[in-house]
Amino acid sequence: MNETPQTVDVAMATFHREDRLPSLIPILLAQGEAAERALDIKFRFRVLVIDNDPDGSARVNSTATGDSRVHYVVESKPGVGNARNRALREGSETDVLAFIDDDEVPHADWLSKLLATHLEYKADVVAGPAYPVLEVDLNPWMAASHIYDGPQRSHLRTGDVITRAATNNMLLDLRTVRRLGITFDQRFGMTGGEDSVFTQQLSDAGATIVWSAEAGVNYWVPAERAVRKYALERSYSLGNSGVRAEVHFATPGSDRLFCQCKWALICAGSFVKGSIQALFGRATSSLAMQADGELRAMGGLGGLAGLIGVLVTPYGTKNT
Repeated sequence: MNETPQTVDVAMATFHREDRLPSLIPILLAQGEAAERALDIKFRFRVLVIDNDPDGSARVNSTATGDSRVHYVVESKPGVGNARNRALREGSETDVLAFIDDDEVPHADWLSKLLATHLEYKADVVAGPAYPVLEVDLNPWMAASHIYDGPQRSHLRTGDVITRAATNNMLLDLRTVRRLGITFDQRFGMTGGEDSVFTQQLSDAGATIVWSAEAGVNYWVPAERAVRKYALERSYSLGNSGVRAEVHFATPGSDRLFCQCKWALICAGSFVKGSIQALFGRATSSLAMQADGELRAMGGLGGLAGLIGVLVTPYGTKNT
């Protein structure tokens, strides 16, 4: 449809990060006002807080402002996929919905840039960059890995068409989503990758996904995520969910078997090459080569695990 929206929601799933909400919610509320001024349009605006804690631990801090534009609900079914789908259901009469994570802070013009890109390029989905904000200085291995050097997909320009996107910074035209009848696949709700599967399904069904380079958010990197152990576990998890997503989209039968064989070779190659690279990096005192090799090897190992049915569940007890 891509018409000027009459209703806009910003949805945020949260789990045991209620201390961040009193400062974040007013920022999100201001995004609606700023977008109306920047685009010279009027729309009904809400902030949806989807609390994935059955005990409703975020209720008090979510409703502290007393602002009627804040809509708080509890999604008792665990997993980020269930929380995302709850946002879709809560937006059953909403034109446009933007997702943001509870450990992020949007740039001042974030929502207006997402909406402007949505309207200019007649996009059904718009995604933007996320910039890391470190709580502590990185140790030498982490610095050499370059994983927090800047946003992913920094090469993309506004208007570039993509086929997959992450929900940590995404706008959806819910009119298109409802028409296509696509929701987040619960098989990926605990493992991650649900956003890649969701957006790939939208793309395959004819929806247009574009990038908005100016619609940025900052994401918080706490001390426990600025260490080698977390980086290696994250690489393993991404390899696991990524390969499972690739197999998911292959047609059952010979096509899926070919896909599994192809990714078995790719992942095995990544593990072997990464391991050799890491050893060579250690031997030559090249920390950058060592870190890159270890991350590559763990990604390959995670992919191989996914192919034999081993699931990594980083969202089993938390959402983001």
